[in-house]
Amino acid sequence: MHIKTIHCLLILLTLFSAAHAAPITDAYRPGTVRVSMPGMNEGFGFIVGERDNELYILTAEHVVKDLPGSAAPQVYFYRDQRKAVTAEVLIREPKPFDAALLRVAKPKRIDWQPQSFCLPPYQSPETVWFIGRDKKWFVPKGRDAGQLNDSEPNYKDQLEISISSVRPGTSGAPLLNSRGLIGMIIEDKVNSARAIAVRKLQRFVMHDNYPWDLLSCGGETLASDKQREQEVSKKQKVITEQSSIKKFKNPEINGERIWSDHGGPESHKYCEQKGYDHAVTYAEQKADDCLHSKGNRCVKRTSTDICISKNGPCAIYTLIGCTAISSKIVAPVKKEKISVLTAQNNRWTEPKTGMAFIKIPGKCFNMGSPDSEKNRGSDEKQHEVCVKDFWMGKTEVTQAQWQKVMGNNPSSFKGDNKPVENISWNDTRDFLKKLKTRSGKASRLPSEAEWEYAARAGTSTPFNTGNCISSEQANYNGDYPYTDCPKGQYREQTMDVAAFPANDFGLFDMHGNVWEWTCSAYDKNYNGKESRCADRAEDYVLRGGSWYYDAKNLRSALRNWYAPDYRNYDVGFRVVYSE
Repeated sequence: MHIKTIHCLLILLTLFSAAHAAPITDAYRPGTVRVSMPGMNEGFGFIVGERDNELYILTAEHVVKDLPGSAAPQVYFYRDQRKAVTAEVLIREPKPFDAALLRVAKPKRIDWQPQSFCLPPYQSPETVWFIGRDKKWFVPKGRDAGQLNDSEPNYKDQLEISISSVRPGTSGAPLLNSRGLIGMIIEDKVNSARAIAVRKLQRFVMHDNYPWDLLSCGGETLASDKQREQEVSKKQKVITEQSSIKKFKNPEINGERIWSDHGGPESHKYCEQKGYDHAVTYAEQKADDCLHSKGNRCVKRTSTDICISKNGPCAIYTLIGCTAISSKIVAPVKKEKISVLTAQNNRWTEPKTGMAFIKIPGKCFNMGSPDSEKNRGSDEKQHEVCVKDFWMGKTEVTQAQWQKVMGNNPSSFKGDNKPVENISWNDTRDFLKKLKTRSGKASRLPSEAEWEYAARAGTSTPFNTGNCISSEQANYNGDYPYTDCPKGQYREQTMDVAAFPANDFGLFDMHGNVWEWTCSAYDKNYNGKESRCADRAEDYVLRGGSWYYDAKNLRSALRNWYAPDYRNYDVGFRVVYSE
């Protein structure tokens, strides 16, 4: 009886799953397309956006790979399955990512409506479905449906599904849970399948300013950069109305820590809370940590955190003011400064960790890429930026150096001289705090502008090696070279730091090996954020590319960005000290 009861429950669950699939798969089917290269590859794709009467379609890159001559993908719509529409390949990212974005003129009979997409975490286990197999808009039912076993994508931003109904020709098909799109099928593994997670797809499309019109699971559209700026502007307006900030002269508020013009910060400190009043939180830094001289005065740096809360977490905005506390210098705190007097030939080694630093001379340079540079992003507008002298880590922080400071090693590819990876932006802050405790000096991440200036080392070409880069010069996926450059080696892991030639500043691995965090908040239009360090941001910029990515992602101007809690096995960092 017990076995029969379990069997009946399984049947009921199966029937429920099949029935539950119908609403979401029926909604997605009209926006799912068949992608064909006659006599070559077959697959599927799905519409993610519309602009100027043109539709934008995601599919797997290997479906549209190796097109002969002027051949173009042919797209078939569910509502008109016999008539092919020629598509244009806009952007492609080969394996291991394996995605391509197509554009087609919208057929008159096609009435596409945006559907939902869902970011993790997901239920685990959870039933999932796909649309597309054998050149038909096939949907698995009952036991043929798949099962998602993990609530989060893996470190490659991929989802692993237990499923036996995926076949060759399914690549590019949308992967759905009961609420919406969660990924795109890219590989059949007999009794399982692999899919790219939707958050990776979303970033792929939006990075080059192509439309992503899908709706979040909550039914709201994804906020554009402009919308987010408007929201920040509203918060700023509320803050400027707070009477508590009147004592600060011309405070500058933009959601980041702003230092006064009285000499700038000598160290980045967190404030001690002194008390609060309603929705406004006040905090002041310790005076003995904030003394510095200006002319013949001693100046104390103070700060106020404004905390605006509407039945939820506070949005913190920091204001900085300076107050003269004496007519002449009174026992200012002595700060140890790195300079050419204590360094040999503009080289310096931090004694506690053995990290080697090189002095980078300040200068103005053209940041970004020219319009003529191939594979450039829409967020790489070329503009002049000036940087001051600073000291930069000769290499990425190694696992041995991380271990000395933190007492652990989160890296996937173990080796004392390999770069530490699986490091989030938040993790770098913890490291830098502990490093200061050991060394007595305040270090930081480079700003985005400092990073690009240091990487270029006086060059204006796509790479500091010229118009091409080879796998003998950097660690990256050499199977996919830059433009017409020769193919190279794909090592599929990190390499020891300094295993490849240094640039003209003497810095190693500025291209490839691991992505490197900067301290700058991502802004598509720069707006000066590339030269500043942000204490709080939705996304931070990473630079340099990695062993996992192809050559175009190693370009000096290329910008990547992620949330501060993002970790991956190709993400690390290097340290800088201000002069």
